Amino acid sequence: MCQKCYTQNIRSFPSYWDFDSFNNSLAKKIVIGTLFQYDNYLNSNYPKHLDGIYKCLFCGEIWFFSQPENSWRGYWITKGEFDKRKKIDLVRDKWRIITWLFILLCVFLFVKNNFL
Repeated sequence: MCQKCYTQNIRSFPSYWDFDSFNNSLAKKIVIGTLFQYDNYLNSNYPKHLDGIYKCLFCGEIWFFSQPENSWRGYWITKGEFDKRKKIDLVRDKWRIITWLFILLCVFLFVKNNFL
């Protein structure tokens, strides 16, 4: 992070006006050459809500961008923060699967013991 790109992560855009202000500043930074947008990330295993990956040409920081849409609030975060979110999401998904398997097992046992 540097003064030329951005100095902090934006974990979500609270309102449309916050996003619009950020989007205008992002467009300016691309035009003046502070940020470079990668185009080849679309065919990779990144989440579908990811709208862009950018690199600051001054400090080398990689930024991940997701636009808000409906209840999704979007974000502008560094690669380190993005990797942390990915790990948290993986753990959350594993626990979700384990929970559903447990519920199915309980239902199966209940039906087996009470109706068969």
